[in-house]
Amino acid sequence: MTSDTDPVGNKFVASLARPGGNITGLSILAPELTGKRLELLKEIVPKLLRISVLGTSRNVTTTASVLKEIEVAGAALKIQIQYVGVRGPEDIEAAFGEATEGRANGVLGKEPAQKAAQGQVLP
Repeated sequence: MTSDTDPVGNKFVASLARPGGNITGLSILAPELTGKRLELLKEIVPKLLRISVLGTSRNVTTTASVLKEIEVAGAALKIQIQYVGVRGPEDIEAAFGEATEGRANGVLGKEPAQKAAQGQVLP
């Protein structure tokens, strides 16, 4: 495997600690860091009540695991979470408009949405 965002969720390996076979590769998913990013944002903006999470749904397994971490951290920090889909640069303005309408006072971008904002159109 060259690179997979979620080898466990995509059923390539049993776990990252014990893959259960001969496999070598790279995983870039760290959903547990998503909660930490939200904690850091809360430290920067102590009055943070609502956040919009910009992301894509192109990898359902990855999206689900990251959103779960965001929801857990959001509940612990008493922050409401709003998910806003972004597939390409043409969606960015509308996504921020939706965040504004939802009265979000913070935005957290998942990596695919950040690529879309940089002009890389996603499948």
